[in-house]
Amino acid sequence: MANRYWVGGAGDWDVSTTTHWSDSSGGAGGQSVPGSSDTAIFDAASGGGTVTPNYNLSVVSITMGAFTGTLDFSANNNSPTLATFSCNGTGTRTLKMGTGTFTLTGVSDVWIMNTVTNLTLDAGQSTIKVVGTVGLYGGKTIYANGLILNKIWYSPVEYHANNYLRFYTSGTYSEIKLDAGTITTFLNSTTTTVTTFVALGTAESHITISNTSLTTHATLTKAGGGVISGCDYIDIQEITGSPADTWYIGSNSTDTGSTCTNIYLLDEPAVVATDTQQVANNYYY
Repeated sequence: MANRYWVGGAGDWDVSTTTHWSDSSGGAGGQSVPGSSDTAIFDAASGGGTVTPNYNLSVVSITMGAFTGTLDFSANNNSPTLATFSCNGTGTRTLKMGTGTFTLTGVSDVWIMNTVTNLTLDAGQSTIKVVGTVGLYGGKTIYANGLILNKIWYSPVEYHANNYLRFYTSGTYSEIKLDAGTITTFLNSTTTTVTTFVALGTAESHITISNTSLTTHATLTKAGGGVISGCDYIDIQEITGSPADTWYIGSNSTDTGSTCTNIYLLDEPAVVATDTQQVANNYYY
């Protein structure tokens, strides 16, 4: 495993050109292009301008927190594979994601944007697909820090209680998709805003949704009008749905702690609840 530092400002990130890759920050170019066991680093010594990937690269991680240029995946709409993507920092930097799929294979923090000072993010129509197996402590974490991303898809290759996805900051997404059998947690007291929410488990493989500490609720907010429906076989607790009367998660779902608010165990929102149908925590059957 090696660190590869981008140097020399604007250029194409292709499969063979070594001009822009160094083994030290601000060092001489000519080192190998980072591969599947290497880290690609864009820092304050990388130079400005636009870096344009032009193939479906595979690296251990990309970091660009101190970068002062643009990393533009949208020019060729590439689909990178990596364990971790980090934009954490304060450099005046831009990330353009395009329409590709960013496949994240890491075992802990996979999308890191804790500090987004001076970051311009254009998520385009991209998908962030979280896959991989279980880490030592479990929990693959997304830090969006209030940013607007496009689609998050949680589709691990291994399913059990120590393999889960954590949304650890507030964020806005056009879609969150959770595969059957997955476990997802949202940090308590945060708000996750989505336009579309896709979570369809099976009788044998429920989807579990909760907040991280099972204390103060996390809020799921539906954007763009309409309702959330078409979900089912979900075990959910400590979640507040917003606005009221928009979250319908299927009649085969369960409020496992009788703790949710404005989450409805109905297949379709066309069902009109009466006062006698209302139970604790605004659930309707």
